[in-house]
Amino acid sequence: MADLARVGFLVCPDESLIDDFVHRSEEIDPDLVREISRHLARCPTCREEADRQRRGLEAAGPRRPWLWALLASSLLAAAALVFLLYELEVQAPTEHSLTRMPVEHSREPHVLPGFERDPD
Repeated sequence: MADLARVGFLVCPDESLIDDFVHRSEEIDPDLVREISRHLARCPTCREEADRQRRGLEAAGPRRPWLWALLASSLLAAAALVFLLYELEVQAPTEHSLTRMPVEHSREPHVLPGFERDPD
């Protein structure tokens, strides 16, 4: 493989070398990386292979849609819990509301304003 780098890749490099270039370019010789880059600039077939491997690498990245669904569900459950606790606190009977409050009854009927009887 190093021989190919010395002649400037007159032939296409091995697919495993392109794989190393895409996935582990920091681990291989910098001169070899430069030579592969030059070759990829001239060779559409190898460039397409490198792009295909990069797309595969990006697609295999750490995507976790279930994590977002779990987070949304947790927030929704927390909001529902806060709402229920608030409603229970507002509607909870107090010590004073358990005793019967006296109701005032008057013997005269309640008359709405504007509907008073005219005294005859």
